[in-house]
Amino acid sequence: LKTLESFLGLDIKESDVSFDLDRKLTTDELKDTVDYCRKDVLATIEVFEHSKEEFDSVMGLIEMFELPLEYLSKTKAQLSSTILGAKRPEKDRNDEWDIELPENLIINKYKDVVEWFLSEKIREPNAKYEREVVGVKHTFALGGIHGSTIKSRYEGDYIACWDVQSLYPSTIIEYDLMSRNVEDGNKYREIRDLRIKLKNEGDSRQAPLKIVLNSTYGILNDRYSQMYDPRQARRVCIYNQLFLLHLIEKIEATCGDRAELIQSNTDGVYWKFKDLESLKLAKNEVEKWESRTHYKMELDMAKAIIQRDVNTYLLITEKGKIKCKGALKQPNPLDNDLPIIAKSLKEYFVNKIPLESYINNENILLEFAKTYKVTNSYRCAYHNHKELAHKVYRVFASTNESDTEFFKWKKDKDRPDKFANTPEHVFIENGDIRGVSIDGYPLDKNWYIELAKKEYKKITGSDYKEVE
Repeated sequence: LKTLESFLGLDIKESDVSFDLDRKLTTDELKDTVDYCRKDVLATIEVFEHSKEEFDSVMGLIEMFELPLEYLSKTKAQLSSTILGAKRPEKDRNDEWDIELPENLIINKYKDVVEWFLSEKIREPNAKYEREVVGVKHTFALGGIHGSTIKSRYEGDYIACWDVQSLYPSTIIEYDLMSRNVEDGNKYREIRDLRIKLKNEGDSRQAPLKIVLNSTYGILNDRYSQMYDPRQARRVCIYNQLFLLHLIEKIEATCGDRAELIQSNTDGVYWKFKDLESLKLAKNEVEKWESRTHYKMELDMAKAIIQRDVNTYLLITEKGKIKCKGALKQPNPLDNDLPIIAKSLKEYFVNKIPLESYINNENILLEFAKTYKVTNSYRCAYHNHKELAHKVYRVFASTNESDTEFFKWKKDKDRPDKFANTPEHVFIENGDIRGVSIDGYPLDKNWYIELAKKEYKKITGSDYKEVE
């Protein structure tokens, strides 16, 4: 809660009254404790307001499937297992690696990938297979297909970004990979079809059903779940990667050197085409692939992609929609650590605003905040040569040279360790800073500018330059 309060800019000062007192509280201690508890209750309400949609979805499931109200305390996975009526057998099956491939999966050029998935090597801890696909280094593993070029920026008229709609639910439904612990395997399909119907009708009841559809794959491989069926989980993961490889192979064969693969990212493939004709040929291959596999693709035509890898990129569609991931993902009220960095990079890549200009023009203190938490392995935080008793701190780079770095002191050590990636000089502000300006604070904006430049280099592989 304190971390979330920090992200929101709320007062995160903790009570100095020990919870271990074995006597009655004094009048002042009682007042301090009541104020502290009241503050946390109000903060909990504010956090809830920012995440109410999640609560509404769970309540929607409980009402739709007439479950007891106490099921509010269950996880999404537990709710999904209950709704689907899963019942685990007394003895687990021993066929996790019994992999049979669908007849409509035909791969010619990259047969070695198929052979690896069917070999004993797939069973090794942290198993992965690396090879070039369309000239791009790819990694295949039990998490998904991943591959991206080392080139960091793409611009042009024919950048096509295809993503499979609901990849994991579609694979489970179309290839009969529901947990064998579920008696009625059609129930999952019925839930999917109902959600599509409600969504097309603009009915808000479609949102809770998404929980069941999206959480099912994860619990296929959860040994503590009633849905546990690792053979089905392995097949889902392998089918997903090979069907996507299947499509990549077809586009490569059809378009040749007129198509450049930008990235493959679990459920999508992004390409840059040299001309309209090669784009049309690729679209035709996608349509044939959809017909053959029963998947559906969503297409975004992009005017630019800036990427470090499949986990960090920014995509600008022709319609102006912006999709950010990883270090470029834009902050939200409940995930708001050093927001100035991601925001300044986005403005640089999208609107060509220099990092220095964006950061120097920002005057809201919360935009520069970094939240640190002292875990139970440490006895205290340490700053300005003093031990600090609280657990969560909102830290800022300081121009005041008398301010020290920020440390954490492990219980079994005789000296503190520096918190990772902290400035050389910091100040702490744990009060309410919602809407508070930087005026009066010794904020070192140059430190944030240099950090943004370092992130730029990580993303692009080159030193920062003001004008591209």
